[in-house]
Amino acid sequence: MRKKIKIIFLFLILFVPAVCYFKFRQPSFIVSSDSVKPSDDQARLINVFGYPDTFTLAMEEKERVEIWKYYGLERAYFFKNGVFINDQIIDPQESFEAHPQLRPTQFEQGLELEEVNQMLKSSPDVQAKVIPAIVKEAEIYSYDEQLIIGVMDNKIVFVQTLPVNTQ
Repeated sequence: MRKKIKIIFLFLILFVPAVCYFKFRQPSFIVSSDSVKPSDDQARLINVFGYPDTFTLAMEEKERVEIWKYYGLERAYFFKNGVFINDQIIDPQESFEAHPQLRPTQFEQGLELEEVNQMLKSSPDVQAKVIPAIVKEAEIYSYDEQLIIGVMDNKIVFVQTLPVNTQ
């Protein structure tokens, strides 16, 4: 009888916590192969709602400012260096049915335009220089009206994805 009690006790100690862990843990939707690891604030958002429909990202030296838009939620979330700053109500963008399949965590500081071209397996279809009075030595590139990249000193400093009009 004592042996049965030990077996039951071991079962309760080992098996029940394992079952509870796998049953009640939050699923992770984070793509671990991306070059930028999301912050804790961003990871919570990703695990509840997925990656944003569209995003805007500005990188300068050690500062990274991001705006993540979720049109179904009618919300934009603002982050500075991964820390949640604020959220704002946005229009649901009903006329747009699709969004680029890109993630803000794919774009790291110091990324070059050629690396973006390799990632997208594409080249920009539009290129423009920014007026020097506004930003010195900057260029803007557009990919199929879905992605805008800003480059300074051969490094990506700005990324914006746009909703896709499928009509």
